Amino acid sequence: MKRSLIAMLVTVLASCSPGSAPHASVGGVASTQHPVQTEKRAITAGGAGHDDPVVMSKVCGNAELELHCPHAGEDALKLDCRATRISLKTADTKVSYLDNPAEMSKYTAVGLGCATAKDGSSYFVVQYGELPFGCQFCEWNYLYDQDGRQLTHSQPAILQDASLPGDDKQYPNNQEFEAKHKQLGLSQPEIEFLACDVRMDAAGEPVCEKESRDARG
Repeated sequence: MKRSLIAMLVTVLASCSPGSAPHASVGGVASTQHPVQTEKRAITAGGAGHDDPVVMSKVCGNAELELHCPHAGEDALKLDCRATRISLKTADTKVSYLDNPAEMSKYTAVGLGCATAKDGSSYFVVQYGELPFGCQFCEWNYLYDQDGRQLTHSQPAILQDASLPGDDKQYPNNQEFEAKHKQLGLSQPEIEFLACDVRMDAAGEPVCEKESRDARG
């Protein structure tokens, strides 16, 4: 499967598992599109997961997003990236953690990007999905401003279309992202995807494993 990013010309710098999703087109937003709402930033100030190592980051405008993975059990050298976390560092160097969108509670951030609007403003693009393998209809793109405010939603997360060819009639709901992308006149962002080593854990489940940057020095 080829990974699609809503008809964007995406440069994949590193990917676990490419995938594709039908009905992905930044210019073709249906007339039934719901109004795009701006959501207040969901910030977590402390608690579990806030010391997890950084595995990749993206600078966009005057801010930076960092992707974190927890340690794999007691092994300080290995990270289990099946459930990532995102932190935001603003221009004034303040750091906060962003909660997953409510509809992405079963998914995780897999890629970070940056796009520039026609007025010169910079926006983060975060792709959510599954690790380590992903699936055909598990690629959602979300837009965030420089303060970490979530600008788009994917509710419901998965849409159905009986007219699609083959047996798979599902596709990811990226309608609000497509509408906001068009409204702001965003550039085609480059998305960097989290790359990891796949292994099976004791229960026979696939693990998205990565070496800690701290361990490499």
